[in-house]
Amino acid sequence: MALHHRWACSWPWLATPGGGGGDDAASPVRPRRQRPPRIDLRKLLDRVAVVHPDSSSAAQDNAKVWLPSPPPVEKPRAVHNAASLAYLGDSIYEVYVRRHFLTPPQKVDVYNKRVMDLVCCEAQDAMLQQLLKGDFLTDEERDVVRWGKNIETGQRRASRRAGSKAYSSASALETLIGYLYLTDHPRLEELMTKVGFNVDSNFSHIGFGFQTADKSSSS
Repeated sequence: MALHHRWACSWPWLATPGGGGGDDAASPVRPRRQRPPRIDLRKLLDRVAVVHPDSSSAAQDNAKVWLPSPPPVEKPRAVHNAASLAYLGDSIYEVYVRRHFLTPPQKVDVYNKRVMDLVCCEAQDAMLQQLLKGDFLTDEERDVVRWGKNIETGQRRASRRAGSKAYSSASALETLIGYLYLTDHPRLEELMTKVGFNVDSNFSHIGFGFQTADKSSSS
C-alpha cells in the first residue's frame, strides 16, 4: 500500500477522486499527449533588412571565404557514416543561423533566443519538408536525405520532445548540410539561401512560402 501511495503521488492519474489510492481506485486516466506547435519559419527567420554595399557581387564569393576549408574527402559516404556527416552538418547549420541574426545588432539574450528557436528539431524538420515539396533537391541530394533519416536516435530527450519523425528529419537535413560542405560549397550556400539564411534578409529569392504556420497566425 505504501508503495502504491508513493506512485499515486508521483503519477496524479493513479489517484482516486478523493485523493487516496487502493484497490477501489478509479480507472487511471492518462493525460492527453499534446501536439507539437506548428512552426512558422518566416516568422522565425524574419529580421530587419540589412543592405550591404555590393552585396550582389559579394554573395557570389561568399561561400568561398567565410567557411573554413573542408578536409579533402572525395567520397564522403564511402569514408564516413551518416551520423558523422550529421554531426558536422549540425555545427555548419548553427553557423548559418548565427550569421543570419548577427546584424542588425541586438541584445545577447534576444540574439540567443532567436538562434535557439531555429536550431531545434522542429524548425529543421519544417525546413526539410519544404525542400522536399519541390524539385530543388537533386536525386543525389534526396538520396543523402534518405540516408540521413536512417540514423539511430541517440538523443532520447530531444526525440521525446519533438517526436521521432521530427528528430529523424532534422538529422537528415544536417546530414545533407555536412555532405554539401564536404563536396560542394556553392551548392551549400544555395541551399541555405533557399531556406532563408541570407545576408540582406530579402525574402523575395526564397522559392517556397513557408506555409507551415497555423492559418490563424498568418491572418
